[in-house]
Amino acid sequence: MESHGAVVLQVGDAVTLTHTFHDSAGTVITDASPTWTSGAEAVATVDARGRVEARALGEAEVVARVDRATVRTRVRVVPAPTGGAPIVDVFPRVEHQVIRAWEASGQLGELDCNPTAYANYKQELIARSIDELGITRLRTTARSGTERPDDTFLDYRAGRLNYPLWRRTWFVAANDNDDPFVVNPAGFTWGFFDHHMDEVVTPIRNAMLARGETLSVNLNYVDFYLGDASKRFPTMKDPEEYAELIRAIFDHMHSREGWVPDAVELNLEPEHTPYTGEDMGRALVAVARRLRAGGYRPAFIGPSTTKASNAPLYYDAMMRVPGARGLISEVAYHRYTGVSRATLREILVRARRDGAAPAMLEHIPSGFESLYDDLTIANAVAWERFALGYCGMRDNPDGDGVYYQINQRDPAKPRINFTRDARLLRQVFYYVRPGATRIGATSSEEAVRPLAFRDRAGRLVIVVQVPGPTTFTLRGISAGRYKLNYGTHAGPYNQNLPDVVAVDGTPLRVTMPHAGVITVYADGVR
Repeated sequence: MESHGAVVLQVGDAVTLTHTFHDSAGTVITDASPTWTSGAEAVATVDARGRVEARALGEAEVVARVDRATVRTRVRVVPAPTGGAPIVDVFPRVEHQVIRAWEASGQLGELDCNPTAYANYKQELIARSIDELGITRLRTTARSGTERPDDTFLDYRAGRLNYPLWRRTWFVAANDNDDPFVVNPAGFTWGFFDHHMDEVVTPIRNAMLARGETLSVNLNYVDFYLGDASKRFPTMKDPEEYAELIRAIFDHMHSREGWVPDAVELNLEPEHTPYTGEDMGRALVAVARRLRAGGYRPAFIGPSTTKASNAPLYYDAMMRVPGARGLISEVAYHRYTGVSRATLREILVRARRDGAAPAMLEHIPSGFESLYDDLTIANAVAWERFALGYCGMRDNPDGDGVYYQINQRDPAKPRINFTRDARLLRQVFYYVRPGATRIGATSSEEAVRPLAFRDRAGRLVIVVQVPGPTTFTLRGISAGRYKLNYGTHAGPYNQNLPDVVAVDGTPLRVTMPHAGVITVYADGVR
């Protein structure tokens, strides 16, 4: 079997571990012959083929080495089960990725929803996105059409342009001048960008600061062209022009807001643009240099492909550009198509090789199942479904990709729906905060899917999805008091259960009354 850090056996059981090894370039070593060792042979032995035999109760670390590459597997040998309840084993010493962000596209319906309804639901939606969902990062749009002399957003707001005509200008850029190193202020328009900051980003940021938390902001360049291609100024085809635009946005934000984005997502879904991986790599090198010259040091995210299996291809092309390797912080992908275990592992291999981490940063239909796979297969450090909120004329708990759907039929009394998938996602988002480390967790039953984390203070959070009412046993957790909260897809959510106390060395029994997701978290986590 392929091991991902932890194996549970009974005395007398045997299992053969397999690992995939890569060289420094990320290429699979096809003829790898690991050297195997066990750190506690009285508990578990391992032979030259990776066959592990369980000898006695306890834990052993089995290590496979090929040259300088090392893979460690924690082997736990346990008593034979005495009942039929599923068993979830937690391995605090098996560490995976450190979580960075739970992200949403920063949309509240501020332009598209009924203005009366929006004014009536805005503050409640902002509060709930923090206090109920647990969002920690917003994606804010840097449209290519920011670089043009006429502010069509102001025309739209004044009624001089209708929405379809204004939309056709979003990505129609015009060069401010012929020198990418000299900014012509009259060649940039800030109406839409500033409105978005005032209505969405700044209020959420301030609300989080008031709660003692910090909102991370991801500036995402978007250049989907919706009009006449002959009028196009393809900014990213000239890396210095791209760098000029992003630097102009940073300077504008620094001057107006007093702060700047934490990250730059280079290009949203490049398959819908004329830009190649090489274009993105050259733009990355140029913008990193230009922002550093201004004293700005954001993280960089890319390639953010629509098709997950395109992410390794675009990323490889980016890294072929001299100076690009090492600049990317998050190797981002979307999962609209081309998702497979092999693809997710390919993304992880590239990220690890270059000191980065995978991130799944958009998929409208995704729910807990996708989050689970992205966290456990790709080791994603950041994750986004789509927008925070949007409106309709009825209650729509399915939400079409948003975390919150607003029924605005009566603008005076809009009704906010916490969408069904979001009810389960919150069981991770709300309790697992940035800086938490995902640790090892296994289940004796495939239908019971666990995630486990240790926060910065060392406290445990265990999240378990079950297919129906289930009592399961938790092993390997530290002694102490644990709180329980669960959510279901179509029924109750954010429901507390009585606290439970774990005694050192004694398994803890947890009962989840419905199909859904339950979070078991140490006292003091939230």
